[in-house]
Amino acid sequence: MQQLPEFALGEFKKASASSPSQNCVTVARVDGYTAIRDDKLPDPAGRVPHEQLIILTDDQFDHFQHAVRAGRTVTDHLSLLRRADGMYAMRATTVQLVPDVELLFDHGEIDAFRRGILAHEFALGAALAA
Repeated sequence: MQQLPEFALGEFKKASASSPSQNCVTVARVDGYTAIRDDKLPDPAGRVPHEQLIILTDDQFDHFQHAVRAGRTVTDHLSLLRRADGMYAMRATTVQLVPDVELLFDHGEIDAFRRGILAHEFALGAALAA
């Protein structure tokens, strides 16, 4: 795997349908890579540790967004599955710098994220909600 960019907390954006407080799926797109983070995790000072991130190439994340728009939540690179307890587990299905990162979200968080994807809010060059 080539050198990944560092992701600063301020680079992460959430969907406009997300809660104004924390409890959101957040996305950062830097230098050809997309990082996904759960903003319920502790806020780091400086860069966000890779232990808190699922990192995909921009093409892989765009493929996932296309799948979501088509009604699917599992791709060759990322899966989003509802667990028996009602929470949603997001995991990379590709090799990651830190293996086995799993981000957990509730229905409201995933619904806002999905609505953001449907509205193309996470497209490269899109003006994302802060």
